[in-house]
Amino acid sequence: MDRHICMFYETEKDLCQIAASFFRTGVENNELCVWVVPPYMGIEGAKKSLGAEIEDLDAHIRKGRMKFMNSTDVYNGPDGISPDKLLDGLTRMERDALEKGFSALRISGDASWLPEVNWEKFVDYERRVNELLKEKKITALCTFPMQKLDLHNIFTMKLYHGVTITNQSGHIEYSKNY
Repeated sequence: MDRHICMFYETEKDLCQIAASFFRTGVENNELCVWVVPPYMGIEGAKKSLGAEIEDLDAHIRKGRMKFMNSTDVYNGPDGISPDKLLDGLTRMERDALEKGFSALRISGDASWLPEVNWEKFVDYERRVNELLKEKKITALCTFPMQKLDLHNIFTMKLYHGVTITNQSGHIEYSKNY
């Protein structure tokens, strides 16, 4: 099973279409679902978008099955990205999910906030996440707006994800990377 997925998208609608499917599957499988939402969307915008796609989203939120976090709260430290802190956070979230009776952690984060200056640290983080997921009960969907990446960045992200989804205006392509 491929548990480290990257998705390249063109529009917010494209992002939400895949995110809704990803999280719907998680809720059905009794996984704790966490969306680290893009800054341009915000938590309320993400809830509204998913609410149109996932039945009883408000009930899932009230019962703690679905959570939303701001990307700036998760990714940005005083020195930019810290792969160690991010990996520790993933490990802690997975442990908390399992202790609460969930079968796994299902998480999605978006890189629309990522400044070029942090790219190498982010690549290191993705490489290390790929290794971490081999031993954890975590499924991760890493999403990237296509207009912010060049071909080198796209190929680099494909190296560290088992599956790639590209969604351009509702045209979805899926590929296994290894």
